[in-house]
Amino acid sequence: MRSKHFGSLILIFLCIFISGCVSNIYQKFFYPPNFTVSNLTGYQTYSGNTNIYNTSDFQRDGEALMRRGYGYIGSSNFSGSGLAAQKDLLEHAKAIGADIVLSSVEFQGTEQSVVPLITYKPGTTSTTYSQGTANAQAYNNRGGSAYGTASFSGSSTTTSPGTYATQIMPITVNTYNYEANFWRKMLPPIMGVRTENLPDELRQKFRRNSGALVKLVVDGSPAFYANILPGDVIIEIGDETSFMGDNISSVTSKYAGQKINIKLLRSYEEKVISIQLNSDSRKVTPAVIDK
Repeated sequence: MRSKHFGSLILIFLCIFISGCVSNIYQKFFYPPNFTVSNLTGYQTYSGNTNIYNTSDFQRDGEALMRRGYGYIGSSNFSGSGLAAQKDLLEHAKAIGADIVLSSVEFQGTEQSVVPLITYKPGTTSTTYSQGTANAQAYNNRGGSAYGTASFSGSSTTTSPGTYATQIMPITVNTYNYEANFWRKMLPPIMGVRTENLPDELRQKFRRNSGALVKLVVDGSPAFYANILPGDVIIEIGDETSFMGDNISSVTSKYAGQKINIKLLRSYEEKVISIQLNSDSRKVTPAVIDK
């Protein structure tokens, strides 16, 4: 009986330790916190099928997904003891419409803690036995009388209240760090590049502040077939020359669906590339957002 109570208490303790017994731990620690499916823009309709992949390098595998045309939705990150249920991860991924999940579970070490063990000691039971003979004599008002005798025996049982005792039991628990990144297929991009502002070394190298450093090219996009490469510095798009890596999308959207020239720097060489941009699929075929 003691081991049964002890096991139940440990399960309760671990439930509280890892998640506070919430319905879904991945949902509780999902970022962004105010996420709603209806706020997703630029994504294709959820395929209805979620694939979960274990990863040891989120940056590497995330970039591989972006090259394949997937967009980041959000992430869950938390630590706890015990193993979080895989079904919770899949449940949350489907709820937010993620086609792909990159997941990692890393062992962090062990922690010493204690749990209360409550035991019950039943009260004692005692039985009292009694027996004997009873005599009786009765009279009436006319001078008559009657006499009788009888034997009796019996028992009674009493139980004293039980008592409870609390012991503090030391336990050792394994702790893990959990991380999951959620992705969905994007609508076809207008150009298909991921860019950033020029870092200081490139500003010095090319003696300029404006421009966009290409970090990634989406497979099958206009930029892919125009042979734009990671490391290229885009300095002119059509007639636009004043842009940075963090606002290049506003420039490309101006030329959506058109064939234009793009000027870029590759090493120290200036190149002009002709490129046919995609139409803005968000305006032509809006994404159907899951409700």
